Amino acid sequence: MHIRTTSQKRNGKTYTYAQLVQSYRREDGVPAHRVIASLGNLSAQMLENLKCALQAGRQGKAVVIASEVQGLANPGFVQANLRYLDVAVMLKMWQSWGLDELFGELLDDSESLVSYSKIFSALTIQRCVAPGSKLFAKRWFPTTALPELMGIFPDQFNNTRIHRDLLRLNDANNGLQERLPKLYQSPHGKFAWCAMDITDAHFTGRGCELAKRGHTKDGHNNQRNVGVVLLCNSDGYPLRWQPIPGNARDHIEMGKMVESVKSFDWLQKTPIVFDRAMGCQSTVLKLEQSGLHFLTAAHVDAIESYTTAVPYSATTSVELEGTHASYESDIQRMTEAALKADMKVVGKHLLVKDLGIVDVDLGDTEVSEPSDGGGSAEGKKREKRTKILTPLRLVAYFNPRMFVDQRRRARANLAELQGFVAELNEELRNAKKSREEGPTRRKLNRQLEKRHWLDLFDVEVSGIKVGPADNPVASFHCAIKLRPEAWSMRNRYNGFVLLLGHSALSLSGEELARMYRAKDVIEKDFQAIKSQIKLRPIFHHTDPKVRAHITLCMLALLLKRTLEHKLRKARLSLTSAAALEALGTCHLNLLKLPSNDSMPYTVTQASKIQREILDALALASLVDPNTVSTVITSRASLQAQQRLSNPRTAGKSDR
Repeated sequence: MHIRTTSQKRNGKTYTYAQLVQSYRREDGVPAHRVIASLGNLSAQMLENLKCALQAGRQGKAVVIASEVQGLANPGFVQANLRYLDVAVMLKMWQSWGLDELFGELLDDSESLVSYSKIFSALTIQRCVAPGSKLFAKRWFPTTALPELMGIFPDQFNNTRIHRDLLRLNDANNGLQERLPKLYQSPHGKFAWCAMDITDAHFTGRGCELAKRGHTKDGHNNQRNVGVVLLCNSDGYPLRWQPIPGNARDHIEMGKMVESVKSFDWLQKTPIVFDRAMGCQSTVLKLEQSGLHFLTAAHVDAIESYTTAVPYSATTSVELEGTHASYESDIQRMTEAALKADMKVVGKHLLVKDLGIVDVDLGDTEVSEPSDGGGSAEGKKREKRTKILTPLRLVAYFNPRMFVDQRRRARANLAELQGFVAELNEELRNAKKSREEGPTRRKLNRQLEKRHWLDLFDVEVSGIKVGPADNPVASFHCAIKLRPEAWSMRNRYNGFVLLLGHSALSLSGEELARMYRAKDVIEKDFQAIKSQIKLRPIFHHTDPKVRAHITLCMLALLLKRTLEHKLRKARLSLTSAAALEALGTCHLNLLKLPSNDSMPYTVTQASKIQREILDALALASLVDPNTVSTVITSRASLQAQQRLSNPRTAGKSDR
């Protein structure tokens, strides 16, 4: 078919008539045309449109309306590109624990225009994905999709509200810590075990009253910092935490935490793992008296105060080649030596010997009545003191790789020390001015002290004359002499760990060894808090806000550990940091179209790894366009709601 036009002139005007004509063959085979429809007088544009439509039909092509073509040529623009998928996932982690409801029960927010829990969740999520100061949080919040997801207009997330709500978070801290253990146990049951340890955090500026100058765990001296005692379960979920002065002693502060939790029902008969800081006799005695099922390790130099049954003699007599090529063979040699001492291989680089329950003298005494029945000085002199033996569960384990590493480090340190002595003697031989013995001896002692070797060497400083014979300079020659017996005593327990546990621990020696080695879950928590969540440096300068900051870090730790736990359960081996990095490129985009007054939201198309993560978390709906439109509130609507609330809330604009 085609369009046929005819033109006629009437009264000086030309009229064009269009007909829809079909070609066909007559019965005798001669080509002919017949009119299908008369279309009347049409404009030139309409005729052109009809011709184009017929041609497109013959070629099997689609017809696009001109206005649509114009829209495609000018599709509008992206008005906002908002951080979306990582913050949306962490918001789901927050909601999975019912924290909004929990804070709603702990704090009355009926007088606040924005619930406290929304501010807490936003600050917690910020620590998970973009940790920084609270001032940075104010700038960060509008660049994310959290306003749309949480129904908070960005202006409501302001500096005044943030700092005021931090004080409310501090008020809720005790109640939060009381509720969290039961919250965890509700879906997962009784804890397999728990762990306790201490970290620290330094400040920018003068810090708070709790901050004290002291030695930090990363090696800085005389820096204002606070410590944090943390008790977590085997999944790394924080149970209890407490800021402490920066110069406090670890075993004393952990002892205080033990006293505060020993009566809790959820902790009864649950093993609590401590590091060697709690391994001294006086502390072990307090742990035993607390009734908690503790597990710790003895200091290396205190092993023999508990038992002499650790089979170190089987390993100290073995000579190592000590070369780079012999590393694995040295480990195998030490494994075979430990096997000969009746130790049992229970894992890679792990051999165990269960020493059972042993009565140990922890230094406690029982005082009998004075012999004269009174309190006289003579009677007190005749008081009898009877030592009390405390039953402890003892397990020795041996790590052949740790043994080899310790021996290699000792040799390297010894060679480095000898090199220092040689350089010092060369300097003394070339002295241009007289030297004094005291400063020279102190140089050597400092080298020994930083290696904790003062008791292993004898230091000799002898006077010599150097320089020209007619004008000699008084100098010295230094020598260090190793004490073989002391060196052997110091290194005989290389590779060994003696575990000390409550006598009621029913787990096998192998299980106790694995549990103690698994305590690095809390060390990983501290690593995450410091490196990913940025516990330090702390920017606050009052104790309540510092405590609130630490609580936010613990809540962020909870969300990250929850994410990792869910991914691991779905057999997706990603850390929370890796997962959040992968999710971070999927944004929520706010579009402005020229033909539409409203501004629709679209989600960046999810990548393969993003979909794998969402499937593992059962959160694929977060990138479904139809679902997204139902779970977000546009900023235009939020702004309109805020404007409506202004007359009613005069004087409360930042509440």
